[in-house]
Amino acid sequence: MQVLLSVVIWVTYGAWTLVLIKDLVCGSSVDLMAACAKVRRHWLRVFALMTLVMIGFFACVGLVLGLASSALPVALFLIFVLTVLVNFATAGLLLRAIAQPQESFADSVRNGVRASFASAYRWWLPLLAHMELTGLVCFLSYSRSSGFNHNSATNFSINGKWTGGFESSSSWLSKAAEISNSPEVTLLTTFVALLLGMLAVILKLRIAQGLKDAGELEPLG
Repeated sequence: MQVLLSVVIWVTYGAWTLVLIKDLVCGSSVDLMAACAKVRRHWLRVFALMTLVMIGFFACVGLVLGLASSALPVALFLIFVLTVLVNFATAGLLLRAIAQPQESFADSVRNGVRASFASAYRWWLPLLAHMELTGLVCFLSYSRSSGFNHNSATNFSINGKWTGGFESSSSWLSKAAEISNSPEVTLLTTFVALLLGMLAVILKLRIAQGLKDAGELEPLG
């Protein structure tokens, strides 16, 4: 029940935020309560799209790890390429689906991917920056001396994440806690999650403006 409730809250928040962003960028009146009513119209499609992308993405990551388990550098490189491709292919997927609810689900996926790739040049830099802030590529070094004892460790990792779903977790913090053999600081983790969450909304605003400039947020004729 807790997992189910978390999913419902997360999808509802995502759909509500997407509606507000779309209304703001398209010049419509931004009404918080009216947006709540629109969420019911878009909830199932947002849920289905998020589920499709996340299951497909992490299934591919698992497949890559299985196939390249004996060659870690190859696996890391493939995960990096896969993560970049998936994020660029779906950057505008949810926003466009909100703007074009009359399309079939299959058309939403196909046209969302098309629009995302076609307009990627409009937002590629902030998208890559957000992916790196969440920990796409992490390199950390830890060293500590206490008397005659000296402990050191390094971590290099590629972390596949889908930022299209308002990603707010930081692999930097978890990897730092891992190599230093210390628990994550709850207050710091919460602060970073809030910061990344805000940056995710800012990124969505940039993507929405790019889609609007490309004519992808206007109702189809």
